[in-house]
Amino acid sequence: MRLNDEEFNKYMEEVYKLDWTGLDLTLVGGIVSDIDTQDIDCTITGEIDDERLMQLLWAVQASGPFDINWSDTEVKNHFDTYRRKVLLKWSYQPREGIQGLLVKKFVKLPTTKQIERRKRGFVYGEPLKVIQNGQRIYL
Repeated sequence: MRLNDEEFNKYMEEVYKLDWTGLDLTLVGGIVSDIDTQDIDCTITGEIDDERLMQLLWAVQASGPFDINWSDTEVKNHFDTYRRKVLLKWSYQPREGIQGLLVKKFVKLPTTKQIERRKRGFVYGEPLKVIQNGQRIYL
């Protein structure tokens, strides 16, 4: 899958239908890096309570192959900044015998995986904001 191909657009149309009031959604990773990718990495930013965040994370995950999280800081190209910690939250959907769970932890960016890829010459694309303050701004 690539940015703007038919498969990507099909998944994103479902995401755009969700209630993003007051929030931003930014695409990152392989989908903005001009490579074929199996998933769509994206980050939510903006003030949100944990219950609404879990519901939104689950709805996005149910819409397709999304790897989605929430961050306490604006999404940027991590190689343009010093190594820093950001608070990320993501969620595991409830399954039989397991309650849904919101996970919160600090993550150092860029990650070791990103640093190693860069050493091998891989260039990540710039993050692409597709929803700003609840409004679709891309496509």
